[in-house]
Amino acid sequence: MAPGIGLGDHMVSVVRPANPVGNTVCRLFVRATQIQLLYPEKSDEFRVVVRSLDYKWVAPYWLKTVEPELRVDRAAEVAHRLLLAGFVVQVDSEAVKEKAIAASYEPEHYRKITASTAKPWDGWFQITWPRAEDLFDEVKKITAAKWSSGAMYVPPEMFREVQDFASAQDFWLTPEAEMLIQQAEQAWEQVLIVCPQEHKKRQRRHAKQAEKLAAGIPDELRDDD
Repeated sequence: MAPGIGLGDHMVSVVRPANPVGNTVCRLFVRATQIQLLYPEKSDEFRVVVRSLDYKWVAPYWLKTVEPELRVDRAAEVAHRLLLAGFVVQVDSEAVKEKAIAASYEPEHYRKITASTAKPWDGWFQITWPRAEDLFDEVKKITAAKWSSGAMYVPPEMFREVQDFASAQDFWLTPEAEMLIQQAEQAWEQVLIVCPQEHKKRQRRHAKQAEKLAAGIPDELRDDD
């Protein structure tokens, strides 16, 4: 277990729910950029819980890659979810244990809207969600939404639609997305409003076409008003 990042004291603790589904202990290890789960018993219920949190099987562990600053919350989340499902969990971090028991962690957001940095979509909204959720048609309803490389991208001028969509579909707006909304709104207010005049040659051409049409219309069908 790497030090720092709020892991707390290195203290092995076994925590079990009041009515566990069995006596097998899931051993949870917090690494620098990974959460490792070692559960030797074959269990469909266990697999459902960890897969719902995007853990992948790499023998002998269930693994999840995480940002270092988020590993305490991610470890507490899986420990909490396993306890709720009736599994016994062993942790090596006091901070993880406390957050798992109190459910005081920040849950991971799977429906997410952020600001893209990938070209050619840099400066656009990037919308992602679990592939198991059938939301493609709903996201595609946003004006000018484009699908690319596993995400939907929306130009910043559609910020109002993005806000409405996030509210209606329970998507998390990251701080970067919130900033992009502010910038897009300010930019929209500063856009130059103009009333362009038609080119003189086009005006003359249209006038001649109107005269020709009028000349070919019988008097009784003309609308002089």
